[in-house]
Amino acid sequence: LLKNSSSHQSADSIHSSPQYKEEFSKTKPPWQQKIISFFKDKWNISFLIILILGLLIRLKYIWQESIWNDSAVHLWYAVKVTREPLFLFSREYLLGDYTIPQSIMAFVYLFTRDILFSSQLVALLYAMVGITFMYLLGTELKNKYAGVLGAALLTFNHLFWFYSSRPLGDSPLLVTTIILLYCMVRLEREKTLKWGILSGAMFVAVMFTKVQAM
Repeated sequence: LLKNSSSHQSADSIHSSPQYKEEFSKTKPPWQQKIISFFKDKWNISFLIILILGLLIRLKYIWQESIWNDSAVHLWYAVKVTREPLFLFSREYLLGDYTIPQSIMAFVYLFTRDILFSSQLVALLYAMVGITFMYLLGTELKNKYAGVLGAALLTFNHLFWFYSSRPLGDSPLLVTTIILLYCMVRLEREKTLKWGILSGAMFVAVMFTKVQAM
C-alpha cells in the first residue's frame, strides 16, 4: 500500500510539474496553443478588459433616439439602396459622403428592419474595431504596454466616446485611418504584397468613408 501511494504521489507530482504542462500544451493543435498563449499574456488581458468596458459604456446609447440632420440623409440613403439596388452605383450615393458606413448600415438594415438601430450597431462595431486596431498599432510601433495605453486613451476619450455612440462619419473615418496606419506599419516592416494591397485598399476606404473630411 505504501508503495502504491508513493507511486501515485510521484505520478501526480510529475503531472503537475511545469515541464509536463509545457510538453502537454505542445501536443495541442496550433490554434489552441495560440489561444492559450494569448490569454496567458497580461497585456492581452488588460486590452480585453478595456475593450469590454468600452463596449459596456457604449451599449447604453444603443437605443437612444438622437440623430443629426446629416445623419438622417445617410440613413435614408441606406434604406433607399435596399429598396433600389441600382442606387448603389449612382453618383449621388458614391460621392455623397459616408459611402462605406452607410453601405454597412444598409446590410445590417436588411436583417433588423430598423435603420436607427442598425446605425447604432454599426457605430458600435466601428468603435470596437478602432479600439482593437489601436492596441495592435501601439504594439507594432513599440510594445504591448504602448498598445494598451493607446487603446485606453482612445476608449475613454470624450470626443471619441461621443462620436462613436452616434451614426456619424467622424468615428468611422478615425477608425479607418487607424487601420490604414497599422497596415502601413506592417508594410514597412514586412514589405510583402499582402500588406501593400491592404494598405492601398484601406487608403481608398478612408477616402470613401467621409469624403468631406478629405
